Amino acid sequence: MKDRVPLGELKRREHCEKHADKARRLRVVILAAEGWTAPAGAMAVGLSRRVCHHTPIQ
Repeated sequence: MKDRVPLGELKRREHCEKHADKARRLRVVILAAEGWTAPAGAMAVGLSRRVCHHTPIQ
């Protein structure tokens, strides 16, 4: 996975995010950057695999 945003910046954004759904999606991106699979990351934060694959972070 090619980094577009540094991991530290993603973690900062997650921590500062006021919307829980967006923070969860950021957490999945962080987990993916750390080597987790999409299904494992989704399960870890309580999202479906489909949401993790098809919902863009805006």
